[in-house]
Amino acid sequence: QTKGAPYTGNSIGTFHITAFLNSDTSTPFIDKNLTSDGTAIGTGYYWPITTPESTISFFGYGKNKTTGILNISTPTPYVLGDDASHEGSFTYSLPDTLDSNEEHPDLVFAIAPNQKKGEDGVVPMKFYHALSSIVFTVGSVPEQIEIESVSFENIYGAGSCEYTYTASGLSFNWTQTGVRKNYSETFEKEIGTDASPAPTQINTADQTFMMIPQTFTDGSSTLKVNISFQTGSGE
Repeated sequence: QTKGAPYTGNSIGTFHITAFLNSDTSTPFIDKNLTSDGTAIGTGYYWPITTPESTISFFGYGKNKTTGILNISTPTPYVLGDDASHEGSFTYSLPDTLDSNEEHPDLVFAIAPNQKKGEDGVVPMKFYHALSSIVFTVGSVPEQIEIESVSFENIYGAGSCEYTYTASGLSFNWTQTGVRKNYSETFEKEIGTDASPAPTQINTADQTFMMIPQTFTDGSSTLKVNISFQTGSGE
């Protein structure tokens, strides 16, 4: 599941996995960081042989960069509803790189409840993006222009989130917290008749705004786009 964020392929780097035997939800069976190919860092793990056959519930999350502050509240015991539903929470703060998005990570979560060992030993986990990824695309313009920069002003850079897992997937309910800040990105992207065809995406993957989901409701938060118009003799 994707919002077009730059978290693709093996750019996951490492992610954290917690797994609970459903016969013992008080102590994690696995609680480790994994590499992008699923290899445990440190001790390896094998599917337990029990009668009746054990089922295991898996919980995973990851950031594709080391920046930003993520705190997970993993409930103990790990409780699943009768329909395999689950609820949990975490907090997250964006890094204070206010004039560039390159250090703003993508944040993903996955839950796979009541898994049995398959013939190939693989447990599928569908990851869901918890942040809003924001890109800008410009359509047809009558003359050549340059998008100098885009900035969000007076918005929240931190929040707490309650997540809910059901059969249809993961959903996130954010509450914004902390001091409001400004976040900006310089593009200096020329578009128009002599530069590139419409529509033109302004952001590169590293320039994607990865933000705490929020709405502008009180009139104090703003989006600002700086544009230069090109003429025959320059700007």
